Amino acid sequence: MELFHYLLAGLTVGWILLVYANIRWASPIVAIINRWLRWGLVGFGGAAVVQGLEWSDRPYWALAGIGLLSWLLAESMLNWFAIKALSQSPFPLFPRFTDNSEAHEWPAQKRFLHMRQWLRDNGFERVQSLKCDLGIGMDLRSVVFQTQDKLIRLQITLIPQRSGALAECCHFVSHLENGARLITDNLFTPFGGFYPDDWEIVRRPRTRSIERLYREHKARMEKRGEPFETWEGAPMEDINLRQRELERLNTDHGFLFPPHLREEHGKITSDGCYRVWKELWFLNYFGRSDSSTG
Repeated sequence: MELFHYLLAGLTVGWILLVYANIRWASPIVAIINRWLRWGLVGFGGAAVVQGLEWSDRPYWALAGIGLLSWLLAESMLNWFAIKALSQSPFPLFPRFTDNSEAHEWPAQKRFLHMRQWLRDNGFERVQSLKCDLGIGMDLRSVVFQTQDKLIRLQITLIPQRSGALAECCHFVSHLENGARLITDNLFTPFGGFYPDDWEIVRRPRTRSIERLYREHKARMEKRGEPFETWEGAPMEDINLRQRELERLNTDHGFLFPPHLREEHGKITSDGCYRVWKELWFLNYFGRSDSSTG
């Protein structure tokens, strides 16, 4: 039993170190490992504490099971309350972007510098810098690039984390002559809503490599064997048009309340909240997204 206590102590130290390390890395993989470690420590470590202090005469594994289930229930409730608070908040679910003429330089971190060099090496040209007001005193910054042949656009969005770190999401998109869209991204925030039928989405929340995402997107384009259209016009116009399309579609499908009911009920319906809650669990503990249609 003493060896088991040492193991729990080692896992606790490892969890703390990973929490602090991820403040800089902002890695979904490390975040998933942290959540599993935290859950295990709450269950097994909490049971060891209760048994050591003789607060209960139940068997150790019964106490551990109670601890694990209690954390599952507590986190489920916290996630549900957070989603309901989001529904009532001024935070826009489908934000509109504006031109960011005062674009700042990218963060001076190794992974961002490597990404910038990769974009140059692979012929991506910067098209437009964008930002949107999140309604909470914070702007979301995004930069749009496209290949020299104008067949692929890449939107890189910098997402602030609670720790103060910045996480990047890469969104590759191409459109066919028949109007369909081919999308490959690594968005790791829950969506839970509906996409148009002609959007073919593959989502890789655990993939942080922009190169790997690009290779997959190119392979999907080649597999289709159909002609793709070149991108014309400003990215901001296309992105905002698609945001309006998504908001209208999700209102029609019952994910969002109609605008005239949102002040009283919030933006997201009960069914929509459940969909977001479920996807949040999959993302937090398995790095999988139900939003992928590919």
